[in-house]
Amino acid sequence: MLFPSGMEMGYEGITPSTNRCRRDLDLIEAASILIKLSEMLFVKRSNAQLLIAQVLGLCWLCLTTARTSHPANIKSIHEFTLSDLCLVNTAQPRSSDEYPTLILPTSRGNFSLLVSQPLLQYLIGLAALNPDSRLFDSSLRALRTSFNSILKTFPKSLHSTTFQSFLSFDYTEIYLHERYLSHLPKTYDLKTIPRATTT
Repeated sequence: MLFPSGMEMGYEGITPSTNRCRRDLDLIEAASILIKLSEMLFVKRSNAQLLIAQVLGLCWLCLTTARTSHPANIKSIHEFTLSDLCLVNTAQPRSSDEYPTLILPTSRGNFSLLVSQPLLQYLIGLAALNPDSRLFDSSLRALRTSFNSILKTFPKSLHSTTFQSFLSFDYTEIYLHERYLSHLPKTYDLKTIPRATTT
C-alpha cells in the first residue's frame, strides 16, 4: 500500500502531517521572534514595513491557530480574508474578562477561539490595507523570504524556524515552563486560560 507523501495516520484517518519542514519552538524562542518582528516595524524603511507587518501577522495567526491542537494548512491561512475568520463578538469588551472570538478552519473542522483585542485589532489593520480585505497580500514565497532573512539576525539554532513552527507550537509547554509560571500572579488559575471549542 502506498502512503500519501506529507500525510500521517491518526485516530481520525489520514491527515496532513504536522511534522514536515519545521523546527519545534519553545515558549521563549517564539516570544523572542515575535518581539523582534514588532521592534523592526519601527526601525525599518517604510517600503519594508508592510512586509514585516504581514510576517508578524502570519506568525501570530499561526500561533493562535495552534491552540486548536489540530492540523491546519499554512496556504489556507495565508489566503484568509477578514470575513473568512468569521469574527464573533468583536465589539470592544465591557470588561477585561471579555474577549472577541475568531472561528478558525482546520483540517478537522472549524474551531472557535477566544483571542486578545490586540490580535483582533492587528488583523483588522492588516485587512484595511488591502482592497479585497485579505490579511496578507504579499505572496507566501515573499513572506518566507523575508522571514528567513530576519531569522539570520538570531542565533543559528533558530535559522531553520518556519511559519509551520508556529502553526505546530505545543501549548502544553506553557503550563510547564518555569520561566512562564514565574511571571504569573500567585493567584492566577491556569484553568481559566481560554481553550478552543468545535463549532
